[in-house]
Amino acid sequence: MPAIPAKDALTGLLSRRGLASRLKDQASGGALLFLDVDALAYANHTLGPPAVDLLLVRWALELKDCLPPHGFIGRLSSDEFLAYVPDGATAAADVAEQMRSRTERTWASARRRVHVEAGDWLRPLPENLLTVSVGIAHWNASFAAAVRAAETACHEAKRTGRNRTVIAD
Repeated sequence: MPAIPAKDALTGLLSRRGLASRLKDQASGGALLFLDVDALAYANHTLGPPAVDLLLVRWALELKDCLPPHGFIGRLSSDEFLAYVPDGATAAADVAEQMRSRTERTWASARRRVHVEAGDWLRPLPENLLTVSVGIAHWNASFAAAVRAAETACHEAKRTGRNRTVIAD
């Protein structure tokens, strides 16, 4: 059986395996951010997978820029990402807001470029086609439990309107 890579092939971010490996060395006290791109399937259908892949690569760089020193981020699946912030949930909420607003800016920039490059045949794209919902949970040195708590908070963010952040209890 081939080894599972520690890096995501598309974005260059950590993979699930890479995240688990990095997190096992982190003491309790930090926070996990579970990010889920809103409407990525619709974007794939509207723009096409090659365009969305380019957008994801650019977006991954934007997300990395939001992290504090010693923070890191990885890609769990096509539209799910996980970040670690060492300074706790309050600092993680600030990072989540930076990530959320950068997502909007990245999409706005890409939206303009897609219209220029694609020409008139492309129907107008929604203003906020791609946004991100974020769930935050305290890091407690248990990968499965902390990811589950952050993912549950992310689902609550989606359920209550998307493009927002929810902190787990």
